[in-house]
Amino acid sequence: THAVMLLEGIIRQFDAGIDCYAMNGLSAEHLDEEIIDLLVKANFKLLNISLATVSAEQLQNLQRHTDVSHFGKIARYAGQRGLKIIGHFIAGLPGQSLSEILASMRFLAELPLILGISPFYYIPGMELTPPRIPPSCKEARLTRFFPADDLLNERDLITLFRLSRWINYLKEQLRHHVLPSLVFNDIPSIFPDDPFLRSFAEDGKIIGVDAQNNIYTHDISDSVIRSFKALFRDAIIYCA
Repeated sequence: THAVMLLEGIIRQFDAGIDCYAMNGLSAEHLDEEIIDLLVKANFKLLNISLATVSAEQLQNLQRHTDVSHFGKIARYAGQRGLKIIGHFIAGLPGQSLSEILASMRFLAELPLILGISPFYYIPGMELTPPRIPPSCKEARLTRFFPADDLLNERDLITLFRLSRWINYLKEQLRHHVLPSLVFNDIPSIFPDDPFLRSFAEDGKIIGVDAQNNIYTHDISDSVIRSFKALFRDAIIYCA
C-alpha cells in the first residue's frame, strides 16, 4: 500500500532520526498491525484516530465505515507498542442522544488512549440536516457549543467536554502511579488525596483551579453527571 511504501521510505531516509506525529484525519479501518509496527519503527510518537461514535446508525448517517471492534483492536495494539493515542469522537450530532455520547466515551475510556472530543459542526456536502442552524457566524463558532437540535443544550455539551478532560486527567494519574487500570467506583480508595478525582467520584462535582490557585466548582449539567456516573460505575478505565 501507499502507507507502507511511505513509512518504509521514512525509515530508510531518516533511520528513526526524527520524531513523527500522525495528526487528525487517520481512520482506524486503514490501519493494521503491520502499519502500526512500521509507525513505531519510523519513530512516530502520536497517533490520532477517529471513532466519531459507537452508533452504527449515526456512522451510516455520517457515511463513515468505522468498525468499532477493529478500532478497539488497533488502539490496544498501538498502545502495547508504545504509541500515544488520541481517540476522537463527536458530541452533539443531529439526533444524537446523551446515552449514545456516553457510550462512546465509555468505549474510549476503556482503551489505552486519550479522549478527543469534538462538537458537531456542519461541513459542505454533508447529508445530515441539522434542525437548528446558527443564526450568525459568531453563533457558529465551535467554542459557542450551539446545539444542533433540542436533545442537548449548551450546558450539556460543555459538561461533556469537562467530563472528557476529567477522564484524561484520571488516565494521566494512572500512568504516573504506574497503574494499568482501575474500576471507576474504586477511585476514592485509590486516590484519596486527589481533590479533583475524589470530588467528582464522591459528590459529582468537577472542580478547577484559577490563576491565584483558588479551587472553584465548575457549572455543569446535573442530568449529564447523573447519567455519566450511572453508566461508568463499573467501567474499567485504562491509563494512557
